[in-house]
Amino acid sequence: MRYTNVVFAEDEEGLPKGWLPHATDRHGFAPGTNSISLVFANGVTNVRRRSAKKETPEQDVQQGLWRMADYMRTPNLGGLMGYEQGTPGIMLVPRIVAQMMSEQGWDKPKLKEFLWESSKIPVEDLERGGALSWFEIDSNPLTRESIKHDPWPVTLKPENIVFVVAGGSHPTHAYWLQATGPHVLGRMMRLPETFDRLLADADRDLGCGSEECRI
Repeated sequence: MRYTNVVFAEDEEGLPKGWLPHATDRHGFAPGTNSISLVFANGVTNVRRRSAKKETPEQDVQQGLWRMADYMRTPNLGGLMGYEQGTPGIMLVPRIVAQMMSEQGWDKPKLKEFLWESSKIPVEDLERGGALSWFEIDSNPLTRESIKHDPWPVTLKPENIVFVVAGGSHPTHAYWLQATGPHVLGRMMRLPETFDRLLADADRDLGCGSEECRI
């Protein structure tokens, strides 16, 4: 993440019942549409999401969400440019965690609302690091006015937070990709008619040889 790009597929098949895919939630594309979403991110942080002892499922989810919010509670001055329409970052959870959350009554709007409320930063914390000056010189009036709120929300509205189900099936970890960009770009994609042949050629050229094992 620090030196190159990262590409991952949303686990649309692993979404809990009633949860919308990211492309539908953010860009209005129909579920199942081939699409790509582009975000400028600073890096990725592993959030140890699962509780350590014999907490109830409700406690496990609640504690994990608080830890996620704690990582989000950062005065990311680079993210100010996306305060209105961009995103403070991407919270990525595996399907088993999403299912646990859903079983405890959490849907994506409720999750985003919790993370938005729980990641707010006291203005005195922003002031001690000189962050207020960056708000004062920002070109967007909504960003400048946001400093009137104490505590300060890391983005204008909960809907700006990107919450995606992706990855494997391990319940311990979530990942926070802090973002710094004015928009979350979404585009529909049309696969070329020769896509299957391209995959076969790639497997021939880049895949394992006949005497090598596949891992």
